[in-house]
This record gives sequence, C-alpha cells and structure tokens, in this order.
Amino acid sequence: MPLPPHHKLLYILIFWIVKPIAQFLVKIIDGIEWVFKRFPSIPSRIDLFKLFGTQVQLQRFTLLYLWWFPYGGWSQGHTVKSTLCGLLYIVTTFAVITMHEFCHILVAKSYGIKTPSVLLNPFGGMAEMEMGHMLVPARQEFYITIAGPLFNAVLFFILITFWDVPESIKDIQMFSWEGLKFSLIALNLVMFVFNFLPIFPMDGGRIFRSFLIGGLKLSYVKATQVTCWVACVLGPCLAIWSIATQRWVIALIMPLMCLLAVSEYGRVKRLVAEHNAEVERYNSTLNET
Repeated sequence: MPLPPHHKLLYILIFWIVKPIAQFLVKIIDGIEWVFKRFPSIPSRIDLFKLFGTQVQLQRFTLLYLWWFPYGGWSQGHTVKSTLCGLLYIVTTFAVITMHEFCHILVAKSYGIKTPSVLLNPFGGMAEMEMGHMLVPARQEFYITIAGPLFNAVLFFILITFWDVPESIKDIQMFSWEGLKFSLIALNLVMFVFNFLPIFPMDGGRIFRSFLIGGLKLSYVKATQVTCWVACVLGPCLAIWSIATQRWVIALIMPLMCLLAVSEYGRVKRLVAEHNAEVERYNSTLNET
C-alpha cells in the first residue's frame, strides 16, 4: 500500500536528510568517547553534588570545551579579571541549567515520580525520571515540563529589573562584568523561547504533546506522532536558518533532536503496546476464571 503524501515527506526528511547528519555527529561523539576510554580514571559521569535526593552529574564529554571559557577570557584581556569572567561564564551557565532542571524535578517529586539524577552535557541538561513502564499523564507532564521555562522567564524579568541593560551590545566585551551580566540575561531569554519549540526531547515537545492530548483529545501515541512530524519538519528548517545566520551549535543539535523525536515516538508505541498486552492477558485470565 503506498504511503500517504505527508508520510512520504516525513520519510524523506528523516532517512535522507536528518538521519545521515545525526549519525555522522554520533560517530564523532563515539570517537571522542573512544579517546576517553583510554583514560579509565575519568568516569563517563562525574558526580558533582547531591540535592533533594538527586545526584547532579557532568558528562565527561563536556570537559573538552569547559577549558575554552577561562582561556577565552585570558586571550581577550590577558588579565585575571577577564579570566575570572570566563570561568564565571561557564559556572553561571550550568548553574542556571541546573536550577531549570530542578524546577522539573521538584514538580515531578510532588507527583511521586523518582528523579535519581541530573546529567549536565554540552547541549544543556536532562533530568532523568524513573517511570518504569508507565507514561506520565498529560496533565502531570504539562506541569512538570512548564516549570523549567517559567523559572527562566521569572529570572529573566528579575535580572532586567535590577540590572542596567545597555542600549547597545556592540561595545560589550564577552569576558567582562557587563558581558557576563548580558550573557546571563540572554541565556534565560533563549532558554525560555527555545524550550517552547515543539521538538522532542525539549520541553516544548512535551508541552505540545500535552496540549494535543488534553485540548484536542488525541491519544498518547497519536499526539506523540504528530509532535514527531512537527519536529522533523521544524528541525531541518531551523538547521538551515542556523547555518545561514552562522549559529553553528543550533545547526549541529537540530538533527540530533529530530532523531530523538523519532526515538520518543518508538518508545511511546512500545510502552502502549506492552500496556495493552498486559490488559488483554489480565482480561483473558478473568474470563478463564
């Protein structure tokens, strides 16, 4: 049976454009991981601290670029102040990301969901939640997910209220006190806006799925499928825009986001199929008795 037109488009986007790029990036990451394996004293996840019963960890791959910020500060000004600003830049960035993730965690804990760890990586952070073979109900997922971007919005408005925001950013040096303040304000604004993009595994993808389930009354699988379609269309568009505007980090992560969106759809289909199979077995057992 021939595929519907929108299925053909999705197939082309995933298997002819997105997947080869994502696989190439994965091979690069695997190659770096191979280098790290030559140093068994460096664990794959470095424990930083524990808060509210959740272990905060740093992916060892992140170590490769952490040094650049203090070095960039030194290269810019050749002073202790510029070097310290470079160090504070990376510390404050990961502090904001960690607080964003803990907003998810605290709401999840209120629903009885276990959150054993937060993994900080080069692209941000991810709160790992133990749900076993269960899917988070749409309403709970919405509140858990929306907590992170709302934190960034609140922090953004607090910062612009109490800090003087320069009218022009042309004369601001990145590794300076003014540059550090501006970067912190911009970081929260970007995290708020970026996390509303309907792309898995970002917050926007889960918020969008919750809306499809609660507002449009779609099934969990269908809502995930629609979100996957949106991600696989929007992702390449954002990647092309990022290349045109020389925003290379976004251009690199978009193919990975699309691949993770497809992976999320497969995970949900599997969990729903397992749940339905268990219900059928239970019903057949009742009929036999």
